Amino acid sequence: MILPLADKRMTVRQFPWITILIILANTIVFMSTWPEIRSGRDQIRMLVGELQLFEDLHPGMNREDFARLADLRAYTMLIARYKQAKRNYCLSNWGFTPAQPRWQELITSLFLHSGWMHLIANMYFLWLCGCSIENLWGRPIYSLTYVTGGMAAGLICAAAFPESTLPLVGASGAIAALIGVFFVRCFNTRIRFVIFLFSNLKTFFVHAWIILGLWLGSQIVNAILYNDTSPVAFWAHIGGLTFGAIVALFIKFTLVEEAFLKAIHRAKSPTQ
Repeated sequence: MILPLADKRMTVRQFPWITILIILANTIVFMSTWPEIRSGRDQIRMLVGELQLFEDLHPGMNREDFARLADLRAYTMLIARYKQAKRNYCLSNWGFTPAQPRWQELITSLFLHSGWMHLIANMYFLWLCGCSIENLWGRPIYSLTYVTGGMAAGLICAAAFPESTLPLVGASGAIAALIGVFFVRCFNTRIRFVIFLFSNLKTFFVHAWIILGLWLGSQIVNAILYNDTSPVAFWAHIGGLTFGAIVALFIKFTLVEEAFLKAIHRAKSPTQ
């Protein structure tokens, strides 16, 4: 098992308030919605099991070809219960569904997670790259890039699968945008990794452009291989990273970052 630990730029000049607030917001939202998500998921799984059993007992179910009217009524009621459970499901209500897009869900979906590991993994990678970008760009530009990057990731995934009824949830698209910024802005930074090998711990360093390039390549390969059969939104990751990289290139070549940071420095400097 290999995990990134830190990068050479994680010693920052200002406290990463925005990154911490985003992590806290995601954690609070998850803890408040997790009971509802879990119960809704269990109900949907139960109804799927009932539908599968019903199909086994009634081979003509898919054609709605039933020998008895009572069977048709039972099937209709079961389908209605399943659709109602899907409508009431928290992630369906607040996640971004490509087939039924609503703009506000592009924002709310960024703060929803489907499980503890989903949340922990996203917040871990947000901490690793977010602190550096917040320090480099300042809080306003960093915050705007995070939100718009997450929205762009959702829209790109929706463009890839416009008829999908699976809700997109999670901060990974926004985090991918920050990774894209890191890829461009800190491409030569060395990232420290730890490897767990036969109960031994070893650390090593890899340049950001190598490891992030490999990660982008893996997302492209998985997106092609699994297409729409995977629950992981690979196209959201690709879209988010691409958006972040484009924003970073624009800011770099227009010298917005330099001017913005100089203005902050002048504002914080004591009067001569």
